[in-house]
Amino acid sequence: MYQFLEKTRLPAIEKDELMLAVDWNEHIHVSDNKRRTLQLIEHLQDQLDQNTCMIGEQKFLMYKNSVASSAEALIYLKVKRPSQLDSTMRAAEVYLRKNFPRSIVQQR
Repeated sequence: MYQFLEKTRLPAIEKDELMLAVDWNEHIHVSDNKRRTLQLIEHLQDQLDQNTCMIGEQKFLMYKNSVASSAEALIYLKVKRPSQLDSTMRAAEVYLRKNFPRSIVQQR
């Protein structure tokens, strides 16, 4: 019976979210980290549906691998349309390069 059933591939999955790891590459207080992160989010707000940020060191009981300093942020971004994903990433990189040239951003 299985031999006669139609076989198809899984449908293409559209990505509409990304994680950005930002290291400000400066010795800053966690409040400055928060301010800078919120400025970035505000700059990208027109393209975003949702966002979440983890700023500085995280103290989770079960997750001991967090080695982020007060100068690092992990930012979750969900765009309104999958077609905006690449342009949102580029806009974040351009904004950070212009306003915080020492920062390092990586997509996770």
